Amino acid sequence: MKNLTLLIILSLFVLAFAGCGETATNTAVNVNTVANNTATNSANNAMTTTPATNSPEAPPKSDLKPADVDPNKPIPIAEVKAAYIADKSAWHGKEVSVTGDYFGKGKSTEGGKESGFYVSITDAGKKLMGTCHLDKEASDELSKQPANHVFKGTIVEDKGAIVEQVKLKPCQIVK
Repeated sequence: MKNLTLLIILSLFVLAFAGCGETATNTAVNVNTVANNTATNSANNAMTTTPATNSPEAPPKSDLKPADVDPNKPIPIAEVKAAYIADKSAWHGKEVSVTGDYFGKGKSTEGGKESGFYVSITDAGKKLMGTCHLDKEASDELSKQPANHVFKGTIVEDKGAIVEQVKLKPCQIVK
């Protein structure tokens, strides 16, 4: 009886030790893999998406050049963003009119100080394309009819932006 009890305890110990070692190792590897994949995916998504959407995509290509743009003829914001990303310095200081959808508003800050207001501009797929910086807060009426607006402003460098976007400052909501 003593031998049987000792044999059972020894068997359980061996099985537990062997199984726990594998499980602990696999669990640690799986947790690290999930954590690394999540961190990598989050970083990738932060560069190409916004809180408005969570499906990363490469920005569309555009042959649009600053010299081709009439500031009084609206162009889809997605097309301007694609051209801007391709050659940012060529677009700085260029006045444009863009079409897009209102997504939200907030207070602008520069150098840690409030400097006016902004509205976020998205394309029809709700992907952040840019911001329109205003002297006065945008009307709440925009949220009631958020689609198909025209924003007119000057493209400026967006220092510190997490997502590449077109920053219009100063800007006005034309329609």
